[in-house]
Amino acid sequence: MWGCPVARPRACRRAGLPQCHQSGPPTHSLRAFLDGKASLTEAEAVSHQQCAFGKWYYSDGLKNFGHIKELRDVEEPHAELHRTIKEIVKAQNAGDKPTAERLYAGVEDILRRIVALLDAAEANAA
Repeated sequence: MWGCPVARPRACRRAGLPQCHQSGPPTHSLRAFLDGKASLTEAEAVSHQQCAFGKWYYSDGLKNFGHIKELRDVEEPHAELHRTIKEIVKAQNAGDKPTAERLYAGVEDILRRIVALLDAAEANAA
C-alpha cells in the first residue's frame, strides 16, 4: 500500500526502524561502534533526506500520503534521529564516550515515536 520499499511500518517495528534506514547505521551497528567493535564516520551517518526512508518520504511518501497528518509528523523525529546519530559519532570519535552513551540512550525513545507515527499513518491510510 505505501509503495515504500524500505519503510513499511510493520516491518520497521519487527526489525527495528534503523534497519529500514539502509543508508544509515542500524542500532546494532551503532552499539558495536560505541563498544569499539566497528567504525563509523559522520559521513556514514547520512542526513534524514539521504537515507532510503528519507528518499521515499520526500518523493512518493509525501506526494501520495502527505494528506495524512501522522506521516507528515514523522519528519521531525526522523530528522532528530539522524542528528542524534551524527552527534553520537562526533562525540565518540572525539573521545567523549559519556556524551555518546547519553545520546545513545535517547535513540530508543526517538524510534518509538517514529514507529507509533508510522503505525498511525498506516491505519489512517487504510
